[in-house]
Amino acid sequence: MAATVELEPERQTSAAGNALVALCSTKAGWTSEAPGKVRKAGDAAAYVAWLAEERRRGPLANVSQGENALTWGLTLVGNSPAAELVEIATTLGSQATTAKSLKPKQRARLADAVQQWLGWTKEGAHASDVEFAVAALAVGNFLPLAAGCCERETWWDAADALVRLASQDSGDGESAPAMLCNQLLGVELPLTLAAALPEIQRCRELGQLGADRLKESADQLLNGEGLPHGSLIGGLLPLTACWTRLAVIGQALKKSLWSKSAKAQFGWLVRQTLRWTAPNGQPLLADAVAAGWTPAFLQAALQAGGDESDTAAAETLLGRKFVGKAAGKAKSHEPPEPADHCEWSGVAVLRTDWTPQATTVAVDFTQATMRLDLRVGEQQVFDGPWEIDLRFGGKKVEFAAAWEETCWFSDADVDFIELTLELPGGASIERQVMLAREEKFLYLADYCTAGGNPRELQYQAKIPLASGCDFAAERETRDGLLVAGSVSLRTLPLGLGEWRADPRGGELAAVDGRLAWSADRSGVAIVAPLLLDLRSGRSQKQCTWRQLTVAEGLEIQSADVAVGYRAQSGKDQWIFYRSIAQRGNRTLLGQNTASEFFAARFLPETGTVEELVEIEG
Repeated sequence: MAATVELEPERQTSAAGNALVALCSTKAGWTSEAPGKVRKAGDAAAYVAWLAEERRRGPLANVSQGENALTWGLTLVGNSPAAELVEIATTLGSQATTAKSLKPKQRARLADAVQQWLGWTKEGAHASDVEFAVAALAVGNFLPLAAGCCERETWWDAADALVRLASQDSGDGESAPAMLCNQLLGVELPLTLAAALPEIQRCRELGQLGADRLKESADQLLNGEGLPHGSLIGGLLPLTACWTRLAVIGQALKKSLWSKSAKAQFGWLVRQTLRWTAPNGQPLLADAVAAGWTPAFLQAALQAGGDESDTAAAETLLGRKFVGKAAGKAKSHEPPEPADHCEWSGVAVLRTDWTPQATTVAVDFTQATMRLDLRVGEQQVFDGPWEIDLRFGGKKVEFAAAWEETCWFSDADVDFIELTLELPGGASIERQVMLAREEKFLYLADYCTAGGNPRELQYQAKIPLASGCDFAAERETRDGLLVAGSVSLRTLPLGLGEWRADPRGGELAAVDGRLAWSADRSGVAIVAPLLLDLRSGRSQKQCTWRQLTVAEGLEIQSADVAVGYRAQSGKDQWIFYRSIAQRGNRTLLGQNTASEFFAARFLPETGTVEELVEIEG
């Protein structure tokens, strides 16, 4: 269930009925940091008057660099109440000043903002409302300054509402917004109140509660190497922002908020967030609320949780401007591996390198309909679900299970992942995503086996094209160009005949803003491979492809047993082989193999190959 934040509608709003005021009307309501006259008398009114005279900056004031840290990794609606409150926290709450030093209009603006936020809290439930959570944090950051601007009852009502929000436990959340709300309200808000109002005993207790929750979150949210479950991957950058702010708040509290294991997880989280960053600084497979890195955010994250290798990766990817002074410390360090995967998380990121020109493929396979995010440099090409319409004997196959990772391989040549989706009646789909780092191509393939007797098989796949991307089909052949800005990707449907005059069924086209490819045949298996040439210059040159004859024991094998393809783009050629039935000792294009799958660069001058990847099965 999604996290729900709900304030009790029957709560009285007068100071006399305020639970926090009741606690602070006794000596036990105060810490040793409270003024003696307030602590001894249990005088809540005297505390507000004293606080109005204090010069106190917000806990995040030192890291703003002209921006409010509350907006790191997030996109807020321009004229929303949250944006207004964050603006106040930026312009007023970060100043070391008192309410009396503010101009009358500034005091009125601050008082109105607190009153409007209280009205927002009375609207009832706020399920997975990230803007509400950010607004609460903003009020918590400038609440000390508001003590000299608001009516006393209004100030205590706001403090009481924040304390109750911070006290609630709404679980981890099953979506990125819900998870983020839980971290903002359940972890960051308690610690913010502890730093902003250290004189109040309840706020000190909330600080310990927030620290405990942070340790639990580090153990429960992440896989041990900084990755959350794939259903939460869209909130990865905002989560990193939240935990970076917590490191800053810990400095304000003069205490470490991290256990040894939680600190290690935070370091991994910073690295994984960089891996899941596109070359334009935006997050991959992002949720709608997520935004990209800023220099202040990145530098704070690297200082709090990164190391020299992370800094080297960040500088390569985003540039020295983003990294700042930390760049000098990373000169002698190599970036970490750019690709990663996790079967538990159900995600994988394949990328050629850390440079802004790199090709990046992000895969979320937590559901039967996989999500794909393809970037070539800063240009996005694919963005969304890889949908399949699969029919056996005219009957549509329904997908209920999730993908299971069966193979991951990564080296200097390729990043490769294979996944299996079990279907009813012993049928299955085996899917491969392979990114060739040096050769610069992307290979996508589904191998569908129906099980049982031969029948008519039909396959169609669709992937949404990113904004500004289109597909231009060739008139006489079945290939075409994916065009996005300056990027042109030759796209070859290897399982189909090259020429449209070829009667073998299937098509490659753009349909309603999606790239769609299809195939149909009679048998027990159907294969639908797609090859994308990632070098724009090479994509403009001559290309061709062929289905290869596969033989075993001098007998030609059908596509129910094994398939092979040769593709050429410009002067470069490659071959691909996949065993569909049980593995055997087979030959194609003069090559002998007993593997389940291999891909290789083909050298026509000698008839030999340079292996890119081989999976023995």
